[in-house]
Amino acid sequence: MALFWQHIRLLFFNPPKAWRSIKKQNHNFGFLYWRMAFVMIALTSVCLFVGESLSTASTASGFYILADALLYLVSNMLAFFITAKTINAIIPNYGGKKDLAKTGYLLFYTMAPFYMVMAVKFIFPSLLFLLLLPVYCLVVYYYGVRQMMNFAAENKTAYYLVSLLIIIGIHVIAYFVFNVAVLKLV
Repeated sequence: MALFWQHIRLLFFNPPKAWRSIKKQNHNFGFLYWRMAFVMIALTSVCLFVGESLSTASTASGFYILADALLYLVSNMLAFFITAKTINAIIPNYGGKKDLAKTGYLLFYTMAPFYMVMAVKFIFPSLLFLLLLPVYCLVVYYYGVRQMMNFAAENKTAYYLVSLLIIIGIHVIAYFVFNVAVLKLV
């Protein structure tokens, strides 16, 4: 866990150095998905539950608050999995070799600052300026593609742009399908 926090600190202050260190990790995708991504997204979901409990306890039922937090967890876990598989599947189009673990690390460490900011924002919803910080994920992802992907430099920019659209698109779709549509039914 100490290595995780070291990587997060470096991602904020020196992304190229952080990605060089992250590139050396050799865990499989299952480890990354269940031990790292699940924990990060679950903690963010708990923060959502606590924040909504504090701010909407008088107007919303406990069931609705719990359902919202669980749907956040499920939708983000599915979005992470589908996104990792999708951006891994397009790698051969840019001259690279598929590596789901490496792609998963790229996605996880790109999304980690987003989930951290959202966790704080869920507990303190009035801190709207925090929503500007996830834009930094674009910079983190750019450096990550440069360091983690082993194909020609001109292909890295194209891969960055296409995969970025995929990441944003899948997460937006997952949000609307799970959080908006399903909560309307509840």
